[in-house]
Amino acid sequence: MNALCDTEKQSLPAGKGISQPEPSALLPKDRWILSRLSHAVELCNAGFQAYNFPAATTALYNFWLYELCDVYLEYLKPVFQGTDVGAILTARHVLYTCLDGGLRLISPFMPYISEELFQRLPRWGASEPPSLMVTSFPSISNYDFRNVEIEDEVKFIQKVAGVVRSTRADYNLPNKTKTELYLSVFCETSASILRRYASVLETLATCSKVVVTDSPPAGCAIVTVSDKVSAHLNLRGLIDPTKEVEKLEKKKSALLTTIQKLKKLNLNDGKMPEDVRKSNEEKLVQSETEVTRLTEALAVLAALDS
Repeated sequence: MNALCDTEKQSLPAGKGISQPEPSALLPKDRWILSRLSHAVELCNAGFQAYNFPAATTALYNFWLYELCDVYLEYLKPVFQGTDVGAILTARHVLYTCLDGGLRLISPFMPYISEELFQRLPRWGASEPPSLMVTSFPSISNYDFRNVEIEDEVKFIQKVAGVVRSTRADYNLPNKTKTELYLSVFCETSASILRRYASVLETLATCSKVVVTDSPPAGCAIVTVSDKVSAHLNLRGLIDPTKEVEKLEKKKSALLTTIQKLKKLNLNDGKMPEDVRKSNEEKLVQSETEVTRLTEALAVLAALDS
């Protein structure tokens, strides 16, 4: 533009300046993390009022680690790597709200670390307080984002993702190897939720695509998520069936040995400490469940090898 002569500049149509991108609408996952932030604010305030500080710190621990870091930040990775500028702006706003509110919540317990991190956050505007020490503690009236319905939906999605990740671990699939996931659903409500959160499942379950269908392809590992959903992972071309059979057979043999040892113990013996008895019972149930999963995995591998 600087190289244009005055005549050429005057011949250009009148403009309105550079077009600025607009944030897109909040997605369900954005509403979920805001709802969890609101719940953390509620629990912290209740904990302070009742002098129940462990309840407040537990709420903060769960929000920061299990919800913000383990789930929402993982969900944001493909968003920030994408090209949808509106979605990126929305994600930034939501993430900023969570960080700002989360730091204010932990300030009474971790004043120095929270202050250091707070100083690294950009301010909303010139009128923002210069320090956490002079900010108001979050209240429900300022963080009224609670949405129990979306929380239940995301809890269901996380359950599906957890089952898929466990199945991937059974076949020793690394995170860089993505699988195709086909979901057979016997409830239209559940099917609708899974379709809406398909992109979220791709990220959380490390899948290349997620499809809700009544006829998944052959060669899939099949696992039951619930009485309404079964997951089918397409493994063709991703693993060496012969090598995987050897690994799983060794693992199954070790588990069967453990089960035999546990069954020889008299778990109803009154002389055995209660905590030891419960631990052995849990280990027995867990081992038997894992053997069942390995048996199903071996059946799938046998079909792939044939």
